[in-house]
Amino acid sequence: MIDKKAADALKTVPLSNNTVCLRIDDKAVDIVDQVVEKLKLSGIFALQLDESTDVSREAQLIAFVRYRDISEINEHILFCKKLTGSTIGKDVFHVIDTFFSELNLDWKSCIHVCTDGAASMTGRVKGLIAHIKEVNPDVQWNHCINHREALAMALSTKRLLELRNEGKDTHILNMYDKVCGFMKKIKLWESKCEDGDTSCLQQLNSYLSASDVDSRDVPIRLNSEFNHYFPDIESKSAKLDWVRKPFITESTDNNIPTRLQENLLDVSSDRGLKMRYSETNLSQFWWDVEKEYPYLGKHALNELLPFGSTYLCEVTFSSMAVIKSKHRNRLSLEKSMIAAVATLPPRLTKLMSERQGQVSH
Repeated sequence: MIDKKAADALKTVPLSNNTVCLRIDDKAVDIVDQVVEKLKLSGIFALQLDESTDVSREAQLIAFVRYRDISEINEHILFCKKLTGSTIGKDVFHVIDTFFSELNLDWKSCIHVCTDGAASMTGRVKGLIAHIKEVNPDVQWNHCINHREALAMALSTKRLLELRNEGKDTHILNMYDKVCGFMKKIKLWESKCEDGDTSCLQQLNSYLSASDVDSRDVPIRLNSEFNHYFPDIESKSAKLDWVRKPFITESTDNNIPTRLQENLLDVSSDRGLKMRYSETNLSQFWWDVEKEYPYLGKHALNELLPFGSTYLCEVTFSSMAVIKSKHRNRLSLEKSMIAAVATLPPRLTKLMSERQGQVSH
């Protein structure tokens, strides 16, 4: 109807705010639909939850989910919801439960939840986990390792603990290993300090060098303080050695059922799997095992499913501060956050087809 010059000129006209919002909403809805479909196919999933206040002083609850996909373990943002009531456990549960009900997600499929240690999350009677256990008594909970590290760090010098980059696609075994390794360093530091060598703790060493205090008179209780926040980390980690090192773990380990021990003996004799173990990551290795030993592979992958921290939520809160700024303080975050941080692409062909159908009618 118009020539090319006019058509090119029309392309420079920006879309209206309403059109942009509609497209963002469509993409976000489609992405969540895809994730929910994958969760239902997987049958089980793990949740990571955290809440924070945005620039408008509105409490926002963010949830990430980790699930078994076709040939790997994936993680994705599930929702960003405004907490219209308070941030107590009952209200947080209501938001999640409503979302689950609307999309026909079963609480029985949620096998693990990772949160911070706030009373609203962990309270035995009124906390979120208590409410979840009412509908799924078998759900397991983990206190975010990064939060525990931050609490432990607050009791000591700046040099005592540096948070490591944990990031995306990090299973809980990696985090157990890091914490256990750090606890061994603490014992070394305590031993050095007892001998008068505080060089491993830079701030303490600087203070002692400028004072008349003998380093051997300073009580160092790093190990006991750190153990207060990680009381069972080594035993939990040891129970998963069969997942971490399937070819060197003793088959008589009483931590696992007999059937798993028998399967491990079969795997230990499989040279093809042993080569695969050295060539790929742990999750991919257990996917390969599951093809031949479904029972063993399923149990191992389930152990790799839980989140070890709320790192993804924390990173997303940083994005939230950019998306909803003081200049855009009326912006609704529910769909904007999904579209902004999603790693799963929207099904554009499907969305275009649906829009065209709406126009034609």
